[in-house]
Amino acid sequence: MKISLVILTCNRKDSVFSLLKSIENQTDGPHEIIVVDNASEDGTLNLIADFFADVLVVGLDHNMGASGRNEGIKKASGDIIITLDDDVFFSSSSDLAKIEKKFKQDQNISVLNFRILDGETKRVIPFNWFHPYKMEDYADIDFLTDYISEGAVAFRREVFAMVGYYPEEFFISHEGPDLAYRLLDAGLDIYYTADVSVIHKCSTEHRVSWRNTYYDTRNQIWLAVRNLPLIMAISHISYRLLTTLLFALWRRQLKWYFKAVFDGFKGIKDEIHKRKVISKETIRKIKRIRKNKPGFGYKLLSFIKRANAINKKFAR
Repeated sequence: MKISLVILTCNRKDSVFSLLKSIENQTDGPHEIIVVDNASEDGTLNLIADFFADVLVVGLDHNMGASGRNEGIKKASGDIIITLDDDVFFSSSSDLAKIEKKFKQDQNISVLNFRILDGETKRVIPFNWFHPYKMEDYADIDFLTDYISEGAVAFRREVFAMVGYYPEEFFISHEGPDLAYRLLDAGLDIYYTADVSVIHKCSTEHRVSWRNTYYDTRNQIWLAVRNLPLIMAISHISYRLLTTLLFALWRRQLKWYFKAVFDGFKGIKDEIHKRKVISKETIRKIKRIRKNKPGFGYKLLSFIKRANAINKKFAR
């Protein structure tokens, strides 16, 4: 099977350089490497041209956010398409070989999420964990999930022809869950594997602190409108607006929270035209996947840990 590696970057030429050099250590190298550059102004394009002549660069004329991955995916020719953020590194020289083996052994795998390790502790931490299971119990085993870790995941090429790509209007945040709903509704399976670990060095370079508060809040509204039945959508929006409010209070970013709520509801008139409600069978499947989902107390504790981790990283 041919493997295409799609890397998304924006103004992080040093991180991209380190990542591309590290990929050279893979025992089974990718068939092709595609770097999608989100209109960088730091010389990223020149650096890649100077040192990595075999890398295909897709230079965008404006920052498309996370949906910039779409442009790389469309260019990819591999049977397996791996998408990485520019601060996510493979942990061993055999990781690409392991990914290929997983897809060959199990035809039910349409999407494969990797185990994400913290760049400092080399452990799985709440900052990188969003699967519907307790991290302490499930981080080291394989399981069926309803989540896509956009910057550390592999797809069978054909799934995009079946369900489409990441939503461009989301910019960042929750584009993965939106794609996941469509994949599950098409009868496809999303898996997590502990056999492939990547290291998230979590670069804070050029990150804007308010973006998480704003886009997490706004996109929750659009995610529900686009995919969920009315009652589920109302429940989802109500619960998520509460949790993102707590997050905004924690980070003292209420201005961005209320702007997100306003923009989110204002944008419903556009998102309603893209609405494709998931089927009852898909809802039953999601409920089966989430049957062991932790309760509110656990999620609140995880939220506090995640918020603390984010604050520490941005405080540096």
